[in-house]
Amino acid sequence: LSQFAGCSKSEDNTATTAKPAAPAAPVVHAAGISPTSANISSHLESGGEFYAVMDLKGETEQFGNVLADLITEMAKQSPGEIPPNLNFRALFKKLGLYNIDGLGMSSWKDADGLHHNRMFLYTPNGRIGLLKIYGDKPGPYTVPTLAPADADLAFESTLDLKSLFDLIVSYAGDIGGPDVTKEVNDELKTPIPETTLTGQNIIDHLNTKLIVIARADTKNILQVSPDVKVPMTDFLIALDGFSDVLDQLDPMFKDDPTFTVGQKNGMKTVTVNMPFPDPFTAYKIELIADPKTKRLYIVSRDSFADETIFGKGPRLSSSADFKTATDGLPTEGNALSYISKNGAAAFVQYYDRQAMTNASKPVQDAIISFEGLDKLPHGLASTQVNLPDGMLMQGTSTISPKDAVFLVPLAAVGALAAVGYESVMGTPASITMGPGGGMGPGGSMGMSSDITSQVIKNNLRQISGAAQQYMLEHGVTQVTYQELTSGASPQLKPVTPVAGEDYNNLIIRQSTTRITVTTADGQVISFEM
Repeated sequence: LSQFAGCSKSEDNTATTAKPAAPAAPVVHAAGISPTSANISSHLESGGEFYAVMDLKGETEQFGNVLADLITEMAKQSPGEIPPNLNFRALFKKLGLYNIDGLGMSSWKDADGLHHNRMFLYTPNGRIGLLKIYGDKPGPYTVPTLAPADADLAFESTLDLKSLFDLIVSYAGDIGGPDVTKEVNDELKTPIPETTLTGQNIIDHLNTKLIVIARADTKNILQVSPDVKVPMTDFLIALDGFSDVLDQLDPMFKDDPTFTVGQKNGMKTVTVNMPFPDPFTAYKIELIADPKTKRLYIVSRDSFADETIFGKGPRLSSSADFKTATDGLPTEGNALSYISKNGAAAFVQYYDRQAMTNASKPVQDAIISFEGLDKLPHGLASTQVNLPDGMLMQGTSTISPKDAVFLVPLAAVGALAAVGYESVMGTPASITMGPGGGMGPGGSMGMSSDITSQVIKNNLRQISGAAQQYMLEHGVTQVTYQELTSGASPQLKPVTPVAGEDYNNLIIRQSTTRITVTTADGQVISFEM
């Protein structure tokens, strides 16, 4: 959701020349005014590249009931596969889906090409079921003062996983009766071997806050395998309310040379002495319990604990990149995520491009969404806040909600076209991507030129990443597409043309900044390296 959430810019108090007011949008007839839409709109930003509001009051329940009745009828046709006393209407109601009275999204694009997205789930009657997972009341964010200034990833979110577990147990009792509930509860009271910790202890702590912080050292590259290299990455994971869990695990640590129990600055520490395999030998995991905040930390090594938990050095809140990324976002809420400009570039270089080179085609297709992350003007950030009438998500992203809104129906139409062709012609139809729009030969669904261009750019990005990896590994200054895709163990699987473009004559040099191909209809498509 955070990819599609958008942020507003902070107010600028400098004098500006007044601009003519935009023409007022026509208003619906009084009889058609929706109070729900008005409430949702108050949380969005109009006038940008995308704006959508849906009044769903009563409709989610109506749709859920139709779906529940359909599943119930299907169960009657297949006796024994679905428990006969499974009440889907009651299940959907407990999940809280009927409490969503509306949905709104908005987006505007800034001069740097980033999308400022917002999404609002309207729940005026409160959040129950699955919607309670995201915690309760908003509060001050933790990571800006916990993470070091050069952190590449910072994430935190309030989580009420206990409510999810209670929901599951409650519905299990509805199906199996009180005996099932008793059996589950008895099992949860059994201590974990060699500890005093029980499953119920853990569940009672699951109304918590999860924190994740990471920093990639691109000057310290680890050779994981002949084909994979990653930067040394320090990390911290924390859970609020879990500090006493470490005490309950004490019997497991006692007299075990794998663990060393100690104290630092009034906090209990447990060092895991198990060595990591090469090239990860620098890791030495530490568990640290803070009795004041009741927070349990898991950290990659003691030096990173010093920079985070024990406050050595400047904080993330002082980072210029973080300040720019979070400009205009709430300073209190339920969730905050941030990836730095350098962190995004490192992700593309060491994870995205290597995945594009070595992964299967379906995985490569999925990775297209990371296009542009290596050329960010600054970091990206998003927030989620629980409000009295719903949940507001906002932030900056390289993609807009309209991208999803366009692609989902396109895929559906393509699938329907293929099914229709098969039913009429009696032969299977393939859904392929071709230049332009409309149906292609053999029952294939052509894609718009914008989507075709994105696919070709993605192909060029694969080639670029494979070429850079090849030149690095072989100590050469240039490589051809043919060299990349030939041999017993090719650096790159041959890419499939989608619009008649030819990759065979491509030559990539260390000095190359752009690679280009031309489609069958003369469209020139480039990828900036």
